[in-house]
Amino acid sequence: MINFETHNELSLKITLECEGLSVHTKVGSMIGMQGEDADKPVKFTKELLGPTNGAGFIGAAFSQGLRRLTGENLPLMKATSNGAAELYLADQGAHVMVLQLEEGESIYVESENLLAFTDDCKYSVSFFGAGVISQGGLAKSKLTGRGENAFVAVTCVGNPIQLEGECVCDPDCFVVSTTKPSVGLDFGLKTLIGQSSGESYNLKFQSSDSVCIIQPYERRSGLSLSMDAGEEAEFNTADTSEAFEGVSNFLSGASRFFNR
Repeated sequence: MINFETHNELSLKITLECEGLSVHTKVGSMIGMQGEDADKPVKFTKELLGPTNGAGFIGAAFSQGLRRLTGENLPLMKATSNGAAELYLADQGAHVMVLQLEEGESIYVESENLLAFTDDCKYSVSFFGAGVISQGGLAKSKLTGRGENAFVAVTCVGNPIQLEGECVCDPDCFVVSTTKPSVGLDFGLKTLIGQSSGESYNLKFQSSDSVCIIQPYERRSGLSLSMDAGEEAEFNTADTSEAFEGVSNFLSGASRFFNR
């Protein structure tokens, strides 16, 4: 059995009750561990293609290419227990929240806020449509429960704010939601001449069942919509170029593999 729980609000405690249990964790997030094997309670393996979701090599390769293309490619490690063990994770002192998903239940998460999840969660990409307007990109990570141990841990910079029902939020403050939002734009002449309010785009949740968690910290957007923004009117081409270069390298490697 696997269990996730918060520890002092700023860290995650994962309990792995026997040998061979595994979870997927953000690279570099391990802060401590203990267990039956005192020398190496948990073994870490870099996931080059990410979780396979039972789809095999081809499915994992396709999913990896899609995540790279959309900017949702979170570097992951697979942590496997060597006997009963406890694993502690954290991310730069951010608050940690634990969610347990029911069978078929889905959540949408900003990739940089995703700390860990179990094999009982299907990991995929969902398109929001915000494109390069938001630093978060045009897609988010989607996790769907498919077993009794469907745990997800997400982080939040600052104290989390929970909005329920119909609401609107800044894409650069978005952390996680239970429903998929639509994208709203407020684009006009004032935006072009740099006289807008600075809130030219947002995420709209129009379901009474929606639950959205945001953080009191705004990521820097990759695109300024104003004409007089000076140095800020700079499209974040470096990140986009790196993403496409990564996809190109990945596809070339896959081609060489299949042509052996």
